[in-house]
Amino acid sequence: IFFDYFQIKRNYLDYNDSVRLNKAIVVGIEINHVVHEIQKERGITSGYISSNGQMFIDELAAQRDKTDSTINRFVQEIKDPKLRDLMSIHGEDLDYIKDYFGRIPELRTHIDKLTISTSQAITYYSDLNSSALNTVNELINETRDRDVAQQVHAIIYFLKAKENASIERAIGTQAFALNRMDFTRYNQY
Repeated sequence: IFFDYFQIKRNYLDYNDSVRLNKAIVVGIEINHVVHEIQKERGITSGYISSNGQMFIDELAAQRDKTDSTINRFVQEIKDPKLRDLMSIHGEDLDYIKDYFGRIPELRTHIDKLTISTSQAITYYSDLNSSALNTVNELINETRDRDVAQQVHAIIYFLKAKENASIERAIGTQAFALNRMDFTRYNQY
């Protein structure tokens, strides 16, 4: 009976862990969708600023709509009552990233007025995406199953590599818009 009790307890903890992990993955996927749209917005923004607002006007407006739509889906997802237990553990992290997403309109105002440099915009978007990906990592980091944790971390590393490639694309877009690449940008690229 003693061993049966511990087996039942272990199975119960494993079940609870899998339910929590499933919820975390759902939220992580929504965050990744936002990161993906922000990556595209960052690249288009780079070309827009570099061309002094003469290029990528329509593309930027369309991409901003897509980004806003994915942010809204994320915000709706974390309001879901089924995520109450996840929010009790990670609510502060998710609220932080939601607030960070909420500052994008202010950044866009600076972009539209061309009062921000390309490198400042790239840095802001990159910091935002880095925080978002770190939040995904935190959400999923607490699983008891080592095999699942290893697989999830492999996905996180892939997403971070994708983020680095997206930064390179933004720098490349800037170079094409300017028809040149200075030494500093070349080293970043």
